[in-house]
Amino acid sequence: MLAKLKLLYEMFGLEMPEGELPDFLPLMCEFLYAAEWLDNPDAPENFRMLIAILEDGTYHLLKALEKNNSPYFHLVKGLRETFKACAEQEALSQ
Repeated sequence: MLAKLKLLYEMFGLEMPEGELPDFLPLMCEFLYAAEWLDNPDAPENFRMLIAILEDGTYHLLKALEKNNSPYFHLVKGLRETFKACAEQEALSQ
């Protein structure tokens, strides 16, 4: 999965920082913001994979943040709700 993420980043023009893991949440969010994907026909399929990884990876994080009453809980919850809305919108458009 990490190799696929790294390849995905490179395919869409994001250069990974030296020593950074591809599943680092801030890096994944930066990629979603900065990727050159608008005119790429492979973007929907590749982004589905990325969103699935983000949803799976943030589930336990969200639960831990909630348990510890962290202010970051709301940020991660908002990210997850955005992912869900994007997935639902794509499903409606197909």
